[in-house]
Amino acid sequence: MPVEKEKIVAGVTLAARYKGAVVTCAVATNDEGALTYTVNGETFNSPSKAGSKAAGDTSVNGYRFWSLESELGEPKAKAEPKAKAEPKVKAEKKAKAPAKPESRGKPTISKMRKQPEGLAEGVTKYFCSACMKSFEGTSGHVPAQCPEGHSRDGDPADDAGQPTSDAADDVIVATEPAAEPVELEI
Repeated sequence: MPVEKEKIVAGVTLAARYKGAVVTCAVATNDEGALTYTVNGETFNSPSKAGSKAAGDTSVNGYRFWSLESELGEPKAKAEPKAKAEPKVKAEKKAKAPAKPESRGKPTISKMRKQPEGLAEGVTKYFCSACMKSFEGTSGHVPAQCPEGHSRDGDPADDAGQPTSDAADDVIVATEPAAEPVELEI
């Protein structure tokens, strides 16, 4: 229990529990009438410095560290250790769903929302979600397929490599990092 400053007078003994041991401090006055605090034979001019010495040179608030010896009371009984709880059973992980086949009818080619600066007039940047690549095409309509052959509506291009576009004038320009644009006529 913290000690009140008014209760610290010459002749009282302060006490504290530190690491399970009781440490005492004798309060006296010096030749000038100021209070002194003696711990283990060393005398200090403040309860905080005396408490710091008692606590192994750790900084403490002396008024909180010390109690009057008569008010120290019995040490708190250690709590009984809790019984170990049963280990929790981990929930079974759900099996992952099998990979979905490429969905037909789901658009794979779309116009990019943010068009990069510096595109030539009449050219629009598109993105294919099947191959995760961007490419350039003519403005005005979404190309029927990307340079890799993925179709606009999610249907794979036929094995013969024939274009699936209805418009014969679609021009698709593939762009790869650090490569020159290549024109493909479809």
